Amino acid sequence: MKYKNIDLSELPFYNVSESAAKSFIDWRKELKKPLTQRAFELCLIEAVKCGTLGLSPDEVLDKTQVWGWQAPNFAYTANKLSQEFSAIAQTVSNPSNRRSLEHDLKDTSWAN
Repeated sequence: MKYKNIDLSELPFYNVSESAAKSFIDWRKELKKPLTQRAFELCLIEAVKCGTLGLSPDEVLDKTQVWGWQAPNFAYTANKLSQEFSAIAQTVSNPSNRRSLEHDLKDTSWAN
């Protein structure tokens, strides 16, 4: 099956869903950086490599779009995840940065 001149028949080999692939192809077109078949395959290979970071290829393609990147990149993804985990760890380890659930439930500042 083809979608916008990109052959999607190899998606099962890369464990990528059709919806994630189509979304990524559309994303590249929106960026005015349309993909060739070879460039698409290289993106899929890079997405699979990121599986060692605990992400599925679909998640990698989705995060690539969320982060505004043109293509998946293992090193950039590892760095970005490290930054996100560090921020989470800092929040968890410093309770003064967290508000309590009780505070959130009693907060009426939104009504003013």
